[in-house]
Amino acid sequence: AATQKCWEGLKMLAPSAPDSLFFKCYSSLGEMYKKRYMTDSSLYFFQKANTLADSKPALLKQIPDYVLYSYNNQSRFYFLNEDYVQGIALFNKAIEVSKKINNKDDAAILSNNIAEYYEILGDYSKAFQSRQSAVQTYSKKDLSLCQMYSGLGWDAYLLNKPQLAITYFEKALTLLEQIKAQQQN
Repeated sequence: AATQKCWEGLKMLAPSAPDSLFFKCYSSLGEMYKKRYMTDSSLYFFQKANTLADSKPALLKQIPDYVLYSYNNQSRFYFLNEDYVQGIALFNKAIEVSKKINNKDDAAILSNNIAEYYEILGDYSKAFQSRQSAVQTYSKKDLSLCQMYSGLGWDAYLLNKPQLAITYFEKALTLLEQIKAQQQN
């Protein structure tokens, strides 16, 4: 039903409609088709969104969060289709957008997420570096930071640095206990 409504909206848009509306429709259709495992349709609409974003840089100023999350969603699409190189490229685009709009916490979360791709590719050093960068820029003491510490522990373990792995796992556990104590108060 949502896909049909999006299609209807796209058909109703006049050629003079704002580019941001077209971008939102293309990106939304890409995501909806992704969730329905319709790879060709998803790819088609994600590429239309990207082409529009590349040709209309003003979109980044008009709808920065939408552009950021479009790249993030596309990265996940490529992850599901095991095209990790393209997924990393789109994660990097999302990180670039988050830095342009001064959203350091999203950039940190994206850096942490990209580490998963590096792990799959067997590049544990890059995964570790990506997570270190995430921890350095993330400003909150929450479950996302706990996940970053845990990821650093895992990457240190994969790099055959067991003592460093234990250090990060302990940081994750300590933070988790602090979060739990705050929730109980």
